[in-house]
Amino acid sequence: LQADLAALTAYLEEARAGIDLPPVNAGVRLVDGRAVASPPADGWALDVAATVARLGADAPGELADGALDLVMVPVGPAISDASPLLAQANALLSSPFELRGYDPIRDEWHSWSAPPDVWAAWLTAEPDADSATGLRLAANPEAVRAFVEANAHFADERYVDAKEAVSAMQGALAQSAAQATVRVRHGETTYEVRGGQTLAAIAEEIGIPYPYIQAANPGVNTSALSVGQRLTIPSLDILAPLEPVPYKRIVISRSQQHLWAYENGQVVFDWVISTGLPTSPTALGVFQVQTHDPNAYADQWNLYMPHFMGFYHPGPNMDLWNGFHGFPTRGGGYLLWTGDLGHPVTYGCVLLSLENAAALYQWAEDGVIVEVRG
Repeated sequence: LQADLAALTAYLEEARAGIDLPPVNAGVRLVDGRAVASPPADGWALDVAATVARLGADAPGELADGALDLVMVPVGPAISDASPLLAQANALLSSPFELRGYDPIRDEWHSWSAPPDVWAAWLTAEPDADSATGLRLAANPEAVRAFVEANAHFADERYVDAKEAVSAMQGALAQSAAQATVRVRHGETTYEVRGGQTLAAIAEEIGIPYPYIQAANPGVNTSALSVGQRLTIPSLDILAPLEPVPYKRIVISRSQQHLWAYENGQVVFDWVISTGLPTSPTALGVFQVQTHDPNAYADQWNLYMPHFMGFYHPGPNMDLWNGFHGFPTRGGGYLLWTGDLGHPVTYGCVLLSLENAAALYQWAEDGVIVEVRG
């Protein structure tokens, strides 16, 4: 009997993630309403080299019973005593842990709460060279993941990414806070075509530039839609890829040719603007400020656009931006469109006066949500 030791080594290295039993650091648990230190536990790790060597030395003997005995070695925890963290833990565990979810597409907040006796079981200790105790409180990722999957769910395409929730909670604990914020995300959806619809009409209904729908349906003749045809609609999150700014929002009304900017729910700017011409309309949807350029140049139209803030690409994999800007110039000449505010005039951008464009440019950092309505 001969064994392919190289193949066995490769197999065990790949399989060890499901074989190893990681150690458990000392942590915190709740007893009669008070945090007490929970004990550590050793783990076990597969010794691939020793296992392979053992088989290589006596393959017939090792496999005589039809099983390969694995060589496991003990692995001690990094933290064996979490008692220096008990004061911090007791302060945190005086209240539930609140995971808050912000949906920038719908401008909605959601909240999921874990009582102290639940989230105390998530707490563990980790080394921290910058701490006076050499330790910091952390959350067990699997425990947080289980909580998110059991509680933070919706009846539609929305979801909370468990990995992002773990990271948010770890960040909260680092700040001795019992509250973390995570983004509510949107998955792909399916749309069933109705009679007489065009791709442009569907895009306006959903709130996404139509080239994104085209790109999500390769091989489908989107120029000749049929009743009952099913289209994949990409996640609306692709239009707002940056970390959102929850307390600021810009709302554009195409029908009213108006802009409102909100901060903490209060109107801070209320202006007449101009959007795109009917042949090149500003797309409906929820977008996001992503660029700032003090004087952007559009070579397609030979326009210089002051205080430019790009908030969406008209299609995927396009360098072109549509955005906010003040009255433009062409070739260094006189200002254009100065008398046109209040009706569509641009090639897809949102036009403001020079003064208002400068004010918005300073107020709206990258990440501010831009909602374009009909």
